[in-house]
Amino acid sequence: MSEERCDYSLERFPEEGYTVIEIAGHIGVEETEGLRKCFSREISNERPWMLLNLPEISFISSSGMSALLMAVADARSYGGDVIFVAIPEKVRKVLEFLDVLDFIRVVDTSDEAMGIISDGVAKARARATAGAMITVDREKDLLYEGINLCENGEYERALKAFETVLAENPNNEQALKWKITVLERLGRFTEARKLELESKMKGVD
Repeated sequence: MSEERCDYSLERFPEEGYTVIEIAGHIGVEETEGLRKCFSREISNERPWMLLNLPEISFISSSGMSALLMAVADARSYGGDVIFVAIPEKVRKVLEFLDVLDFIRVVDTSDEAMGIISDGVAKARARATAGAMITVDREKDLLYEGINLCENGEYERALKAFETVLAENPNNEQALKWKITVLERLGRFTEARKLELESKMKGVD
């Protein structure tokens, strides 16, 4: 392979949330823009992890190194990371000179990288699931709070609770029905009838 050429291949794993990119050859100034666009295109909220395999890089310019570091920053902004695999000694020395080895994650094998990625993806999914459960619990708590306030005659506070639930989930039928009830008890019959009509149009009885 000519040193004046940069080749790269990639493989996407959307369900697992990562992309594998293998780069070989010469990463000069002219090659950097293409790589930068590639990294930007591949790193996203759906695929925030990247395994970057670099065993056959013959040269990397300062602009190329900047592109790699920007990819790391982008991946971390989405909750992922870039895992560098099999960095050649000449590239490692550049990283040491730039004092960025502590900033990036470097491993020796693809298996090590996949272990890190799998662990990161699992933790992210666990956090997302926990967040969804917290949201559901908050919605239920606000609904029950509104019902209790309504039954105790605290209609203004009950109305705020139901409106908060509907702001987070406009399709919550119970909150919608209770809001109509509260509006009626507050004597705001026009608003109640309008909301009742809107709810019927949505298919809420």
